This record gives sequence, C-alpha cells and structure tokens, in this order.
Amino acid sequence: MKKKIAVVLTALMVMAMGTTAFAATSPTTKTSETTTAEATAYANVTVAAGGIVIDGVASTAAPTVKAVTTAQVEAAQTQAVASVAPTAKVLQMIDVTLPVSFEKAQLTFSVNGVTAGQKIAVLHQKHDGSWEVINPDSVGNGTVTATFTSLSPIAFVAYNASAQTGETTPVLPIIVLICAAGIAVCGAKVKFNN
Repeated sequence: MKKKIAVVLTALMVMAMGTTAFAATSPTTKTSETTTAEATAYANVTVAAGGIVIDGVASTAAPTVKAVTTAQVEAAQTQAVASVAPTAKVLQMIDVTLPVSFEKAQLTFSVNGVTAGQKIAVLHQKHDGSWEVINPDSVGNGTVTATFTSLSPIAFVAYNASAQTGETTPVLPIIVLICAAGIAVCGAKVKFNN
C-alpha cells in the first residue's frame, strides 16, 4: 500500500512539473495584415484643451489624433525596452499632427493611466523611422506635457512597468513541495517498517 501511495505521489509530482509549459501564455500568430482597430486600446490619449504652445505662443490649432497599428505599438515596445529601460512598457500610443508648421511645439496630452510623479518617457518616431526619447516637461495626474520639433507616432512609456501581461498564482511549486514531502514520509515509513 505504501509503495502505491509513493507511486501516486511521484506521478502527481511528475504531472505537476510537466504543466509548467502550460503556465505561461503562448504567443499568437498574427497575420501579415494589421489594422488600426487592433491597437485602439493604446489610443486613450487626447490633446488637452489649451494644451498647445507653438514656438512659445499659445495656439488654438486643432491637432489631428489617430490610432496607430498593432505593428507600430510592437515596434514602440521593442524600442522602449532598448532605449528607456528593460522594464519599460508602452502605456498609450497615438499618431498626432498639427495643421501648422513649427520649430518647437509643446503639447499637453490627457493620458489614461499616468499619475503625477510617475517616471514617464515619450518615444517619438521620426519621419525617417528612427526613434527619439523625449523627457517630458511635466507629468501630472492623467497628463503629460512634452516639447517636440516634429510630430508623428508618439508613445507614452512607463519606466518601471511589469513586463508580464498577467499575474499567475504560484500553485506549481506548492504541489511539488507537497508531493516531495509525501514521498519523503512514505520513504521514511517504508524504511522504518523494514
């Protein structure tokens, strides 16, 4: 009977160890076609009313704000990890333009998920495809103000965001410990009875 219990506990431990491959989320294969609609979760950004200063003068110019594609968000995330911090995460991303020319434009954005004092970087994709990291002029509750020399896709990046997309409960190590303890107890009883 004790050998059967040991075998069952060993089998449970082996099965528990084998489930580690299922604990992580697997990446999905994407088709070559990416749409703007796929990245709308990142487009929770607007330009705050009265939040535009062009070459030092407050402006009433109406910016055009568009959602970006999933591919653009993925490229920004890769750049955030490479240029900002290994734990950096894109919080929001938009493509913004102004109908006027400028040397410097300061824009205040309403950005969901940003809090005052949070360490934020702004990634700006230039027209040649390269990226620049812009330190914001200020970060408030739900706002980020930054100065640009040109506009196009802009990503708002948190320095110290969790790299995980979801949290999991550490059940597997607990199961392994219980099984190991059960095997040890059964082994000790078998040894004691012999």
